[in-house]
Amino acid sequence: MEMKKLIKIVGVLCENLIEGININQIAKKSGISASSTYRTLKEMEKENLIKKQKSGNNVFYKLNLKNAFARKYAELASIRKRESFFRKKPEYYELFMMLKESVKEFSSVVGVFGSLARMEEKPGDIDIFIIYKQLKPILPVFKKRTEKLSPFYITESEFRERAKEKVISSIIKDAIILHGECEFWSILSEAV
Repeated sequence: MEMKKLIKIVGVLCENLIEGININQIAKKSGISASSTYRTLKEMEKENLIKKQKSGNNVFYKLNLKNAFARKYAELASIRKRESFFRKKPEYYELFMMLKESVKEFSSVVGVFGSLARMEEKPGDIDIFIIYKQLKPILPVFKKRTEKLSPFYITESEFRERAKEKVISSIIKDAIILHGECEFWSILSEAV
């Protein structure tokens, strides 16, 4: 399998983790030809990296997060997505690194979701999610910044239990993970 294509396809599968996605949509969203996508998915299936689900005439693919290699590829896809985001939006790098450093001590995962993560033209608030271990953290105030942060706090166990709810599935779909890629996919492997 060609690693670049594999990571692109895994990235698309990560964004469609709950509902699954068909081969044509994977090809379109990844920018890879349908025939190349088909070959890569066949190889992924042999390695047990994906699950196939039939619904009528349609076949939907999901990443198999029970597979350790699939989780590692998901981590790589998350890193690729974050790096791509910072290349396109470098003005957020300093803020997000300060945020990451200030909360990583008590959190498993820190990330951005919502309109900014989707790179909409005029994003509203900066929606951040913090998956914490036990105690709800206090978000530090960044006095030099004018952006409005909208934090969403949730415990690891709540995140697992609520994975199919709208707000959580939105986080899964949009996530730009700043800290804790390994933990994020591990938590989800127990939820889906």
